[in-house]
Amino acid sequence: MALRVETFSSINRVLEKEGYRIIGSHSAYKKCHWTHEALVNDRYCYKGKFYGIESHRCVQMTPTSSWCWFRCIHCWRLEPEDVGIEWDETKLPEYDDPEMIAEKSIEEHRRAVSGYLGRNDVDLNKVKEAMEPKHAAISLTGEPTLYERLGELIAEYHRRGLTTFLVTSGVRPDVLASLEEEPTQLFVSIQAPNERKHKDKQTYHRELVEFSYEDFGNSPQLQLTHRHQDDHDQRV
Repeated sequence: MALRVETFSSINRVLEKEGYRIIGSHSAYKKCHWTHEALVNDRYCYKGKFYGIESHRCVQMTPTSSWCWFRCIHCWRLEPEDVGIEWDETKLPEYDDPEMIAEKSIEEHRRAVSGYLGRNDVDLNKVKEAMEPKHAAISLTGEPTLYERLGELIAEYHRRGLTTFLVTSGVRPDVLASLEEEPTQLFVSIQAPNERKHKDKQTYHRELVEFSYEDFGNSPQLQLTHRHQDDHDQRV
């Protein structure tokens, strides 16, 4: 137990230096670049254009700050070689209460944007809006479907009047298919463009758990896309 506590303390110290606010034993919040841009320069991320989400009212968080089944070469997730220590990146050590995670992530967002209250170049009304977030982006880093109480976490945000945007690599279609509550939007990110690249261990995702490229097709989102494509092909 002492070794585990020391290991995760080391991980969290590095994450905190990178601007993450640690929540419990495996979650984190970090103020999004676009939250700053929305407050200071009135610029918004793609979620604003496509989904009407206001970036300054968006809580960017993850329930799996240092855990994933991939080590994608393009990802910024903290990995063992970054800090010189080892841990099981494929499974969370425990599962914190989703109500606590939701509440603390909202608190961290409010703390982060409260620093803009004293700035003369920021609209005070917009900062007040930011203090009352309306959306949670469950992404940031790590693979959120490794958190076994993900459906409950989504429900906690919805219960507080927030919409949710879930970003996943699609590695756990079983989790996506059995969520107690579904996210407002689901974003499935496929890390390799074809099966050949998927099997190349030196490029793209560098999987930690053997995962077939065909398994991506089991994702509910991709199945829906395939059905729409089939309907289109039949009409043509």
